[in-house]
Amino acid sequence: MTVRDVVAWCNSPSRSRVHGYYSSQIKCQPHFVNSEIADKPFPNLLLAEDSQDDAFFFRRALLKVYPNSLLTHVGNGAAAIEFLMEACSQITKSRIPDLVFLDLKMPVLSGFDVLRWIHDWEAASLLRVIVLSGSDHIGDKNRAMELGAQDYLVKPIRPAELKKQIDTLRGAEVVSSGGVFHETGPNS
Repeated sequence: MTVRDVVAWCNSPSRSRVHGYYSSQIKCQPHFVNSEIADKPFPNLLLAEDSQDDAFFFRRALLKVYPNSLLTHVGNGAAAIEFLMEACSQITKSRIPDLVFLDLKMPVLSGFDVLRWIHDWEAASLLRVIVLSGSDHIGDKNRAMELGAQDYLVKPIRPAELKKQIDTLRGAEVVSSGGVFHETGPNS
């Protein structure tokens, strides 16, 4: 199945959902010190990962550094494309993820196929993608970067490394204070 086939299938009115489309979605309720902090945006992330174990460890690391983030997990490349197509539509733009974490070796469509689709589809071309892979092969890294990935991380990921990547790509400086995360900047 090619990316073009998946896009055609996603656009067809008679399609059925890809198995595992939403394998999980987590939204933790934050406990904020004041309402100014509560109004600050926190990351909305998409994780495309076929391994339930790797998804569990990613979720655990994320909850340590951004306990109030929204994480949507899909289990394959076709489900990632379907989710992103819906998120990038005019109706649901609020669901566009701040960052996409993408495994390379997935069933149905690989992470490389998803990267190529993101690169080629204008509505998704501004998405920021971090490849999260078990492979540290230089060829995989180079290919991912050529297809538009902003960074390439080798699993397993540590909470501090995850926080650094999210903060860097979101362009925000975030500091931790006793388990409550505050955004700082010129207007703080």
